[in-house]
Amino acid sequence: TVSLNSAGFFISPLASICGAMLEAFQLPIWLNVYITEAGRQSSAPCHTDKQDVVAVQSTGSKRWRVFAPPSPASKVAADPWARGKGLDILSIEEELGEPLLDIVMLPGQLLYIPAGFPHVTDTNVESAETSVHLTLGVDTHVWDLNYVSMRNTALKRKKL
Repeated sequence: TVSLNSAGFFISPLASICGAMLEAFQLPIWLNVYITEAGRQSSAPCHTDKQDVVAVQSTGSKRWRVFAPPSPASKVAADPWARGKGLDILSIEEELGEPLLDIVMLPGQLLYIPAGFPHVTDTNVESAETSVHLTLGVDTHVWDLNYVSMRNTALKRKKL
C-alpha cells in the first residue's frame, strides 16, 4: 500500500475537502490517501487510531473489518489508541474475535470508524482494479468528544 499522509495539506482538491469538514465539524481534520493493488491479503496490520475516521472509497474496492475495542486487561501497558502500531501486535484471533462489521466498500461509499475501534483492510476481493481510498481523521479527542471520555464521565457520575 502506498500512503500519502497529510495529502489534504498539499493537494488542492483534497484541501477543499478538509476545509469543508473543518467548517462542518469545527474540529481539526487531516486527510490521507491510500493506494493498494488488487489481491493484497492485508493492506495494513489490524490497528486502532486515536481519532475518529471517515473512510471514502474512491476507486476499486476494499474489504474492511471493524472490531469492538479489546479489553484493556489483555495488555495493561498498551496504548488503546495505538494498538497494532510500532512494536504492539493486535491479534484478531487472540484478542478480538468476530468483527462487528465485515464489508466491501465500493466507489462513493463512506465508512465511519470511532477512535479506538480496531480495523483491518484488504483488497483480496473480486476486483482486479487498484483500490484508492481517502481517510479523513477527525480529532474528536481534542475536545473529549469520544467514547472513552463519555464512559469516564458516566463512571464519575455514578461514583464508580
